[in-house]
Amino acid sequence: MKSGPENEHIIDLARFLRKQSVEHKAPIWRRIADDLTAPRRNKIEVNISKLARLSQDGKVILVAGKVLGSGRIDKKVEVAAVAFSKTAREMITKAGGKCLEIKQVVESKPTGNGVHLVK
Repeated sequence: MKSGPENEHIIDLARFLRKQSVEHKAPIWRRIADDLTAPRRNKIEVNISKLARLSQDGKVILVAGKVLGSGRIDKKVEVAAVAFSKTAREMITKAGGKCLEIKQVVESKPTGNGVHLVK
């Protein structure tokens, strides 16, 4: 029996992303919605060290899960995620980067160009 996520914020965000995917013909938003509604054992958690390795200039890094504070980051990056740990948020802002919500990225880049999905 499939029950899906119980968090209302996640459910609303997944609906919003699916709608934006159809409106703007951007499959990246559908993919993120699917990742958000995945079973708990498949939830995404990414460390800062991985973000530092994969970041590119001008791209927004999007994590369909939680960003954790393990590792170091020296680059100025824009990261969008469902949640950030306290240390991850501090490290990103200390390096000159930004912590964004996923809806902010969808509104600023509706077609998904310039968005790098990290798992």
